[in-house]
Amino acid sequence: MSRNRPGRAETGDVYVAVDMGAGSGRVQRAVLDDRDRLHAEEVHRFPNGVVDVLGRIHWDVLGLYRHLVTGLRLAGERGGPLASVGVDTWGVDFGLLDGGGELLGPPRAYRDRRFPGAMEDFLSRFGPAELYRRTGVQQIPINTVFQLHALSQDDSERLALARRLLFLPDLFHYFLTGEARCEFTNATTSGLLSPTDRTWDRDVLAALSVPPELFQPLVDPGTPLGPLAEAPRHALRPADQGSVPALPAAVNRRVDRVALEGVMRDQPRGRRRLVLRQHLLAVVV
Repeated sequence: MSRNRPGRAETGDVYVAVDMGAGSGRVQRAVLDDRDRLHAEEVHRFPNGVVDVLGRIHWDVLGLYRHLVTGLRLAGERGGPLASVGVDTWGVDFGLLDGGGELLGPPRAYRDRRFPGAMEDFLSRFGPAELYRRTGVQQIPINTVFQLHALSQDDSERLALARRLLFLPDLFHYFLTGEARCEFTNATTSGLLSPTDRTWDRDVLAALSVPPELFQPLVDPGTPLGPLAEAPRHALRPADQGSVPALPAAVNRRVDRVALEGVMRDQPRGRRRLVLRQHLLAVVV
């Protein structure tokens, strides 16, 4: 496994991994050459941070999406056909879409000051032991379940207009493809999911007074979501404007370069590209 020198372009299928954190994000370009050697490099890095609007803390997801598309374009300009793209972010935070698929305002950030009180209020009604038994998630104010309870108290009109809820990596995949799905490992951070049954817990949802239809079908990391939509595809060079699938990454799963190389080496040669697609999207190099 090698790290590309500046100005050097490797040939072969290009896998793009977008890793977003609360303070910054970066776009990684990785190539698996004809000898199954992995070459990786960072092609774009950008800042991130919360936006305080009248005391409510939000994420600038449209600005982050602009950086995502810029990174895709830069990855393609380095050469080689784009094979796939996947986005990894932190958990718990989400965006809401209306019936027409439009974003209902900027997503609230987990740092919002209203969430601690919402946690106490919800647990006084549902019970901390029961919630933990059902979801297996440590109870902290930033959990999605408490964010939704806060939203039902101070922004109920927006919640009433919502028809779909997408966690942040799922939201970026939606922007890229138009497909609304929830990646399973990210969903487990929410406090809304039964990790054993792999289903949304209807009793928890009922306690929040939110309809089950708000929550999208679950998919595993590496599941193809669909080709890029027209708008992000047009931002790419002509050679990359074909079918570039988006594939969700496992949230907060950090696979280092040496470990990934070992995983690939243990696979039959014909399976190595599949394994790369499943694991590379979560790699931070």
